[in-house]
Amino acid sequence: MVELQSAIKLFAGLASVYAAEKTQSASTAEEVCPEEWKGMKYGYPYYFTGYALEPTCPNVKSLSSLVTIALNALKLVSSKLYDLLSGVRKFYHDVAVIVATPVGTQFSHLPAVQNLTVLPVNESDTEGKVWKSLVEATKTKYVFVGRQLYGLFTNDTKLERLIRAANRMAAVVVGGSHRNETGHWSLGCYQTAMRN
Repeated sequence: MVELQSAIKLFAGLASVYAAEKTQSASTAEEVCPEEWKGMKYGYPYYFTGYALEPTCPNVKSLSSLVTIALNALKLVSSKLYDLLSGVRKFYHDVAVIVATPVGTQFSHLPAVQNLTVLPVNESDTEGKVWKSLVEATKTKYVFVGRQLYGLFTNDTKLERLIRAANRMAAVVVGGSHRNETGHWSLGCYQTAMRN
């Protein structure tokens, strides 16, 4: 009898956790449009379109109200920063961008970018301090931490997918693969799980 009561208590606990997760995912599900897997051959030969966004999702929030792109340009030459910002604006024209640059640096030839904030930082600051300053300067729920992009921001960069993954997994940090300058995929991070 005690074992049955323990099992019932365990299932009741699992059900309440599931219900809480379901409520949370229902409240965040409409932040970005859902996407649908179109199959192995969809988008052949380059597979830029393997997933497709649902055509109508009227209740989603604008991406500019959800995410800010943070970039550390301390070691990025100005031509690469120009390419990077041009790529950002090509795919995400109204999302806020915060760029950390060395104090006194002038980037007069950068593209005209709306919602661009230049955050002057000391070149002697640690990378951690620079990223902390960048994140603290944001006002949105999500921050895209653009580490080691080296001027690349392409149609492979899917901010919506990162937001969807964070919501689905109730994660604080999500990451993804990216293509490097030679066009090869770089993992960026590995999937891990922590369990008691």
